[in-house]
Amino acid sequence: MSSSLLLGLGFILLPLFFWPWAQIPHELPKVTFVIWWVRLLVVIGVFEFYSMRRKRIGTRFLLLILLFLVWIIITSLLGFDFYKSLIGNYFRQDGIFTLVHLVALAIYIALFNQNKWKKIIPASISIGSLITSIWVIILGIRLYIFSDISVPNWSGAIGASFGQPKFATGYLLVSLPFIYYCYRVSIGHKIKLFWIIAFFSIVVAILLTKSYAGILGLGFFSIFQLVLRLQKIKQKIGCILIIFIAFFLVAIAIEQFRFEGFVAGSRNRIVTKLLLGASRRPWFGYGYANVDYAFEAVDYPMYFAHDIYLDKAHSTILEVLVTTGIIGLLLYLGIIIAAGSKLLTYAKKDKLYGNTLLLALMLFIFHSQTNVISISEEVLFWIIAGLAMSFM
Repeated sequence: MSSSLLLGLGFILLPLFFWPWAQIPHELPKVTFVIWWVRLLVVIGVFEFYSMRRKRIGTRFLLLILLFLVWIIITSLLGFDFYKSLIGNYFRQDGIFTLVHLVALAIYIALFNQNKWKKIIPASISIGSLITSIWVIILGIRLYIFSDISVPNWSGAIGASFGQPKFATGYLLVSLPFIYYCYRVSIGHKIKLFWIIAFFSIVVAILLTKSYAGILGLGFFSIFQLVLRLQKIKQKIGCILIIFIAFFLVAIAIEQFRFEGFVAGSRNRIVTKLLLGASRRPWFGYGYANVDYAFEAVDYPMYFAHDIYLDKAHSTILEVLVTTGIIGLLLYLGIIIAAGSKLLTYAKKDKLYGNTLLLALMLFIFHSQTNVISISEEVLFWIIAGLAMSFM
């Protein structure tokens, strides 16, 4: 099997893969799938190392990623539970072991990125997302039209192969720019019509997940289509920052008015407790995947004998701060800024492809600050980072 075929097949299967007979049927099987997919890609990469044309990659960008990984290991050794940092949470396997595979995937993409991958990667991501959206829509029809109460749902929200509807929202939202890209580069009315139907299928599926962040993300997508048409980079950056701030203010406002009275699992309480916990270990954090220790470190607004258990920060930026400290956060933000900068520059050469990746990156940044994300959505981030690293 060629590396290109395996890469494309992996993207198609990634959002669909789950194991209904497993004790944790959705997220853990996806993690296992990603790990073995990356291993197979690396093995093929070793065999094709001399035959495939390797690219020069951004060494500073690569160094930044490797420093981030090293810092995570150091802070985890100094943290509260190194074994959990290594393996990850029981429900997610979101530890260093999995992160190493994601970084390896980004480096693989950077080293072997080929011109034909401009078609393979967007098309395979789009096909996987389309099948997922059709799955969600079929379940929605069964639930809402035929009143089939056997359909798995979270208070009417549908997650299909992701289980958790908000996991499905994130993946579908970040994949949306790739669908639009496929529409733009396709030739022929029938093919363009296919991608138009695919695009609106994903929009409907996002609405069926009943996620506020998904709905905001659709607005985010629409506005940034206009912003990315600006010619000057400074204008783009200024508009991006303003819109990011505006959308997060809206997200905070929605969170404020969603609940009445005290709710133990509200975002306000989670964020406040984690920030207070982070202030106790500002430089080294609590160790990778050890958010629960930070949450339990501080009582807010008072002590509760039977408090909720929190394993994720519901924000990637907050999670990095809590688990790896200020230096880890700066390195993580550096990776995001480096990727964005590379993509802005590359968009001068290939406007459509560069803007597609940039928009997907921005949608990831937005959505990953509003909720816990699936490994599938995280894969898209590292793929975008790998592609950005390959652009010289």
